[in-house]
Amino acid sequence: MFQILSKEKFELLRKDGRILFISLWDTFEKAKNYYNDMPHLYLAYKPDKLEITHAFSTPIKVYKLI
Repeated sequence: MFQILSKEKFELLRKDGRILFISLWDTFEKAKNYYNDMPHLYLAYKPDKLEITHAFSTPIKVYKLI
């Protein structure tokens, strides 16, 4: 299953140590197509533009709920 997180939900899960970073994608659609049918819960988050380190970054970060 695949879900898109708000910044607030992402921060809460990150602070609680409940998510594990696993991959980067250029769009939510591509990440959803890949992870949606897998057995675990996968969560995606797109950081603010100020958090991206360079112009060639893949902005969608995918995490696994642990």
